[in-house]
Amino acid sequence: MCTLLLYKIVETNACAEFRRIAKKYLLECPRKQLWLYYIDEEGEWHTEKDLYRDNVPNIFSPSLTQESSKLHIFAMKYALNGTFLGLIKIKSDDLHCTRSLQYLWKSSELFYYDLYLANNQNKSELYPIPVIIRNIVLNGEFVNMGKDMSKWRLMKFSVSYELNQESTKKSVKIAVSVLSTMAFAWSILQTYSWFRRSGKHAVDLVTLGKFLVFMSGNLSTVFFIVMFCTCLYWFSFFKRQDVIYTVLPTQVQEDFLSVYIGIAFALKAVHLIHILFVQCSIDIFYIDWERPRVRASSVSARVATTSKNVAETSTGADTKKSSGNLLKATPDKINAEMAGVSIWRTYYAANEWAEIQSKRKTSLCIQLFGVLFILNVDFTFTAQMCFENCVSCYPLKIQGFESSTLSALKLNVPPEDVHKYVPYSTCCRFALGVLVYLSVAILQVVVRKGLYERFVEDKLQQYVDLCSVSNVSVFILITKRFGYYIHGRSTHGKADVNMKEMHEFLRKEEEDLCGHRGLLPDTDQQTFQILLPPGVHDQFLRLLVPLTSYTQAADRMQGVGGRLAKVDIDRVANTHYMLNKFLSGFIDHSFKDLDYIVKDRVMLEYLLDIECYEVADRGYFYNDDGRSFSSVLFYGNESILLLFDVLLFSVIDIASSDYVLSMILTFVTAKAIQGLRRSAGRRNLVRKALVDERFLT
Repeated sequence: MCTLLLYKIVETNACAEFRRIAKKYLLECPRKQLWLYYIDEEGEWHTEKDLYRDNVPNIFSPSLTQESSKLHIFAMKYALNGTFLGLIKIKSDDLHCTRSLQYLWKSSELFYYDLYLANNQNKSELYPIPVIIRNIVLNGEFVNMGKDMSKWRLMKFSVSYELNQESTKKSVKIAVSVLSTMAFAWSILQTYSWFRRSGKHAVDLVTLGKFLVFMSGNLSTVFFIVMFCTCLYWFSFFKRQDVIYTVLPTQVQEDFLSVYIGIAFALKAVHLIHILFVQCSIDIFYIDWERPRVRASSVSARVATTSKNVAETSTGADTKKSSGNLLKATPDKINAEMAGVSIWRTYYAANEWAEIQSKRKTSLCIQLFGVLFILNVDFTFTAQMCFENCVSCYPLKIQGFESSTLSALKLNVPPEDVHKYVPYSTCCRFALGVLVYLSVAILQVVVRKGLYERFVEDKLQQYVDLCSVSNVSVFILITKRFGYYIHGRSTHGKADVNMKEMHEFLRKEEEDLCGHRGLLPDTDQQTFQILLPPGVHDQFLRLLVPLTSYTQAADRMQGVGGRLAKVDIDRVANTHYMLNKFLSGFIDHSFKDLDYIVKDRVMLEYLLDIECYEVADRGYFYNDDGRSFSSVLFYGNESILLLFDVLLFSVIDIASSDYVLSMILTFVTAKAIQGLRRSAGRRNLVRKALVDERFLT
């Protein structure tokens, strides 16, 4: 009767009478009696003591397939008039039926149930399981909804598993220490390589700064690898174990995981900022090999004279005098020598460079939709299910993998109701999120490298071919003495031709009726890593000195739409002409004291990315795989960008527990970084390659 009154206590109703009887016969009642209200020996309400009472001597086995590992719950069934109808075992079956409330009220019979937990050692011994009723009102207050357990009238049932994770933390620290030592050694090697390529003779603050940046990137990778492997171990073994030998760490125990991931993200951000700065400040110049068609003999004589003057300047015996000789070329003389040679080919090559500099191996849009599709997209199929008298259409739902990150043993955790009681595991979310993110990215790279670039288009190879057709080479320096060279000199000697001549040139190349495109005769090698003698960079900077005012004007030019009319265009043209003559002469071995040889890297140089030879007056052009210059593009730094994206995705997910929000913010951030790289790279082309920004579309 008290249950029918929904446990409402009024002075003269059945619930009040029950309380008076319960207090009177409390000591005479069975010890394991199931009560409507929990009271102590003095007749006072006392649920907190019952909530934490350890009085169930069950022993569970670690095997998930044995009966001793399960909770056996029984219910005593009573009719409306109090008649005992028997003891039934509760099963974990879900019935999804669509019925109206009126139908249930008219056709359903009312029963009462008392829940008990069976002793798995002695099935005849039962322990009462109180059930919390949250909508009980006492003195106008929902007492069971508060946090003060002393006011509760019932208790609830929950189970938590906890394992000492000190051994795991110790293993993580050992792994981090060992790999960090290796990262430290690799950072020293990277710094030493940069030190030699920069032509430095003593360690300075810049060198120490480079070491810290390299160390930041390597430590970030170490932290990420260790944390991912640890979480993947927890995720895979916990979800697939048949015999329990490990449990997930608690939320408090997972704090060290969040700390490591946060530090890894911060360090990788520093490394990425350094990459952006280096790529947006490289020295780049386009060498135009085109020669005027008229007065070829006189032009050749003047080219030889200019090359001789440049060679004399490179000795450095008389800097002022040599610089004066180089800058004697007047605008009229330059115009006379370069008559008939257009700048469009150079602008076109620079424009294509501006387009590919922020291209990545992976598509951000595919990454976004791929990750969200795997983790969060749910499929719903309609099927007809029959359960006794209930026949209806039942939606069969296949959920995304996100439900697998709940702290439950099963991989497929059903409906949303479970989420209220089973929390998400940070380590499971990190392991699954990173696994899916990296899998989608690696699949993209494999498809791009194995199929798309082989059968559709290869942007980097297309750019090299464009340089050859345009008769333009690309000279890139990332340090004082190290850089990259793309040899684009046309085998036909010219590129400013009409349509018929262009097709004739291409036909000759297809039929092997002309020379090869390579730097050396009868070779096709067009891309090189270059290690220059000191005089090349010194002369390069010396020729750029007159452009100090132009560089300052170029800064102002950005705010007025990139108008070259605002600067001294004669000085710019003169400097561009001198740089073109000097670099083309160096490539043609025109200077006795500034020369180079072409060679292959030895295995040690290739593995350690370091040069084993000292450079005095002769440099080295190292043959590469045709893509080494991609290291100054986003394309060649995909691993760094991908790790940054993964860590950003993980940090946001740890803070929000929302894969959708994490992926969207990661996508927006990656797009912003691409935009920044594109904008800063275009500005660098204007400043270093002397290209008018108005022609960079």
